[in-house]
This record gives sequence, structure tokens and C-alpha cells, in this order.
Amino acid sequence: MKRIFLSAALALAVAGSWAFYPKATAEPAGYMMVISTLVLPDPTMLTITPDGQQMETKIKGKGFNINNVDLTRDDLDKSVLNKPNELHRIGWRVAHITSTEANSRIKNTYLLEKQ
Repeated sequence: MKRIFLSAALALAVAGSWAFYPKATAEPAGYMMVISTLVLPDPTMLTITPDGQQMETKIKGKGFNINNVDLTRDDLDKSVLNKPNELHRIGWRVAHITSTEANSRIKNTYLLEKQ
């Protein structure tokens, strides 16, 4: 009788644990990149998806025009931060950030991975 009860309890525990087994997702796995480049007069942001598609957009922000050459790194960061935040809301997280500044060019690269 003890063996039957123990076997039934064990079978029930195994069956219940499958409910918590991770499910396969249909979403693309891998990494996404967001590259922002500030070169006057046209700052741009390039988004590269895990399947290799590229989408380039112009950065629109306060002070970005051809007459204003006193743009700072903070101006770029404030304008570009919206994209990683938007991607974070749909399940991406920032894995690595690289920033470079040379010859009046500021470049930020965000590497994102799916959570």
C-alpha cells in the first residue's frame, strides 16, 4: 500500500513539474544592435535586428539643427535613450554599451539581448 501511494505521489509530482518547464518561443533569439552617430548636421540611429534587417532613422531632438554646433554628448544620449527603453518594454535588455568620440563624431553602440 505504501509503494502504491509513493508511486502515485511521485507520478503526480513529475506531471506537475512539467507545467513549469520552459516553453519554446517563436520569437527570434540572438542580439540586436542600436548604433547612434552624431555627425552634424544629420545625427542618425541605425537599428540592426537579429535577422540582419537594418533600419536607419534621423535623430530628432531639441537643438539638433544645422545652426547649432554646440551639441554635447548629453544631448545625444538623451535623444537616443528612448530606443533601448522602447525595446526593453518588449523584452530586450542591454548587454553591452560602447561609446566613442573622435573628430567631432560621437558614436554610441547598444548591444541588446532577448530576456
